[in-house]
Amino acid sequence: MKLSKSIPESMRHTLVKASSAIFEPVETILEKSGKTQKAQKLRKLQHQCIGLSEDQWQYINDYFVTEEFLHLALQAREKELQDNKEIKSEQPASDDLNKFNSYKEKLRKSERKLEALNNDVRATEGVMKLLEWKMGHTPLYRAMSFQRCDSKWYLRDTWLREKCAKDGGCCGRSCGCCEKPRCTRSDREVLGHCTPMCDCCDGYRGRIITVHTDDFVTLGQVDLIPREAKRYAHSKAVYERRIEFDPRKERTDKISARLMNAYVWGLDGRRG
Repeated sequence: MKLSKSIPESMRHTLVKASSAIFEPVETILEKSGKTQKAQKLRKLQHQCIGLSEDQWQYINDYFVTEEFLHLALQAREKELQDNKEIKSEQPASDDLNKFNSYKEKLRKSERKLEALNNDVRATEGVMKLLEWKMGHTPLYRAMSFQRCDSKWYLRDTWLREKCAKDGGCCGRSCGCCEKPRCTRSDREVLGHCTPMCDCCDGYRGRIITVHTDDFVTLGQVDLIPREAKRYAHSKAVYERRIEFDPRKERTDKISARLMNAYVWGLDGRRG
C-alpha cells in the first residue's frame, strides 16, 4: 500500500487513466446493484495504491478550505438577509427627517454587506468548480462526487453530526436547522452543518464567535485560479473550535481520517 509514494508523476497519470478505464464500469455495476459501499471501497483502494500528484493534493486541500468559506458566507448572508428584512419592517414616516435618514443609512449598510456576501458566494463557488475540474477523474474525485450526489450526505455521517452537537451546533438541539436548507439558490437548496455564522447558534450561545482569515501559501498551480477569486485559495478561516486537518494524513491522523471519510468516502455503514 506504499506504492503511491514511489510512482513517478508521468506513470501516475497513466495509471489513473488505466484504472478508470478498468474499474469505473465495475463501480457503476456495484452502484446499480445497490452495493454502494463496495463501490466506494474500490475507489478508496485505487486511491491508496495510485495516490495523487502534488498539485492534486493541493487542489483537494484548497477545495475543502474554499468549501468552508462558502458555508461561512452562505450562513452570514442568511443572517444579513434577516437583518435586512427587520430594517425594512421598521421604516419610519418620511416626515421625521432625522429618523428617516438614519433608517436609510442602516439600510444602505445592510445592502452593501449583502452585495459583498453575494460576491463571496459567487467567487467561492467558481473556485470550487475549477478545483473540481483540476482534480481530474481520479478515484478520490469519483468517490467524493458519489458521496455528494445526495444533497443530505452530511447528515449520514454520525461523526459529523456528533461534532456539530459537541460544538454547540443545531444537531444538539431540537430546532432541526441542519436538516433544513440554509438558503435556496436558483438551482438548488444549500444544506450543511453549523458554522460560527449560524444565526440560531448565536441566539443560543448569547454571543458571537469572531471569524478571522489568515493568508497561507499554496503549493499548487495557483495561476490556474481566476484572478478575482484567488484569495479564497490563499486564505483560511480561523475561529474558536475550528479543526485543522490534512487530507494527506488520512492514514496517520485520526481527525483527518474521520473528515476524509465524511467528505469523500462515506463509509459510515449507512448504505449498501
